[in-house]
Amino acid sequence: MEWNFIQIFLSIISLASLVILRIPIAYVMILIGIAGVGLVDGMEILHFQLRDLAIAQFSNYDLSVVPMFILVGIIAQNIGYGERLFKAFNKIFRTIPGGLAIATIFTAAGFGSISGSSVATTSTLSEISIREFQKFNYPPALYSGSIAAGGTLGILIPPSIVLIVYSIIAEVNIIAMFKAAIIPFLLAIIFFIGVIVIYALKNPIESRTIEEENISNFDVFKLLLPILALITIILTGLIFGIFTIVPAASLSALLVIIYGVLIGKLNNKNLKRIMLNTAKLSGMIYLIIFGAEVLKIFYARVDLPQFLSNIIASSALDPLLLIFLILLIFIILGFILDSMSIILIFVPFILPPILNLDLNMDQESIKVWFGILMLIVVELGLITPPVGLNINTIAKIDLSISKNITNQRSIYRGVLPFFIIEFIRIMLILFFPSIILISHL
Repeated sequence: MEWNFIQIFLSIISLASLVILRIPIAYVMILIGIAGVGLVDGMEILHFQLRDLAIAQFSNYDLSVVPMFILVGIIAQNIGYGERLFKAFNKIFRTIPGGLAIATIFTAAGFGSISGSSVATTSTLSEISIREFQKFNYPPALYSGSIAAGGTLGILIPPSIVLIVYSIIAEVNIIAMFKAAIIPFLLAIIFFIGVIVIYALKNPIESRTIEEENISNFDVFKLLLPILALITIILTGLIFGIFTIVPAASLSALLVIIYGVLIGKLNNKNLKRIMLNTAKLSGMIYLIIFGAEVLKIFYARVDLPQFLSNIIASSALDPLLLIFLILLIFIILGFILDSMSIILIFVPFILPPILNLDLNMDQESIKVWFGILMLIVVELGLITPPVGLNINTIAKIDLSISKNITNQRSIYRGVLPFFIIEFIRIMLILFFPSIILISHL
């Protein structure tokens, strides 16, 4: 057991080191998994296990939603839908203190419901909003924090690919997970808006007098109608059992394609490029899933599940305190690993012993509750200085627009209030599970 612990420790150090060196996580997991199993049991065992692994893994019907939802997100980016949402919400909230930042949060929520990718949402928001923020004299701390925090919203709503992958691994109903995520999602929006309003009231923004594009309320309605219609159709169908998640993904893709064609933003030329990008991104995600499976073979061989079970079972800590410490570890892992990799590598090993804790919940409820907590926590790593991916995305785009390198310090400072309010949201869900389980009753 002691030798196994050394192997586990060395593999995690190697994993972190190679990721820091910017080697793609899929290749890192495959390399460490193959090397580990080869050293422990020999290459013959490895060949036997790898022979049918890819087919067994990718024959899961629910995984077919991945390319569909990726297609939806890439189309939304290419037809400029984020910009259309931002224009509409800016009209609605422009008179409220920090209105432009509030518009960014709502745009992130709307675009995230199409994109399903935090980094894609953050990148899109940065490109369409930073110039507007600077035009109206918004401080970098406020606009960067709003963009970074808004980018994390997409993980809790359809078509969140990470949530779907967690549901598959944890063997919990995908629709139940999406239902459970609704209240935490709404809480995040309310908390983020509260942070923005408090900041704007304490630090009044002296906006420049600039001629704004004047759009009517009917124009706002036209801009918001497609996203409202899409969300209504998909959520109604899922909640009332009209269709399952795979047909929902296909229907989403079809509706977004039709919308892109109708507004003249989608044609044969860019559709070909969109399909190619979808295939590349889908392939990358499937390779990460395969890499995680290879790594899990090694960890199973060195008794990582038993090791974790023994630690958790022998702990004299209160179960909620133990969960809290586990979540802290995941926040730290979020500094170096993306959310998909964390879910794929660690959920299969950490979830079984958690299910045996005395949490006054049935196992299905624990899966849902812990899943929502874990999804929020791993996204928190995206806005954690200095390596948060959302922060670095904003910093790069901001630097290319403003040419002011001093803004980057303000970007790190601006994220802090949103990090704190996210931590409070995590504590609320941790100590009051009914916040999400009310939808699971």
